[in-house]
Amino acid sequence: MGELPAYPVRVACEALADPHLEGKALLSAMATASGVFYNYTHELECFDFKVGANKETDEDGEFWGYQVCKPLACAVCASKRFCMAMHV
Repeated sequence: MGELPAYPVRVACEALADPHLEGKALLSAMATASGVFYNYTHELECFDFKVGANKETDEDGEFWGYQVCKPLACAVCASKRFCMAMHV
């Protein structure tokens, strides 16, 4: 797994803690926050959106398409009274 700091969400949020951030400063803070997960060691020159942050978790990202489409297939009826398909 890629290297992360202790409490990575907290570290990422620190970059966005200033409520007055806007414009380029906000964009830079967002890049810093994303970098905690994608490039904490600063070894990469830039992020590659086509590749996961860690080779070990790339497969997890492939399940996003399943999660997005799953609610579309949930019109399965538990009973006629509560069947979503009956109201279509």
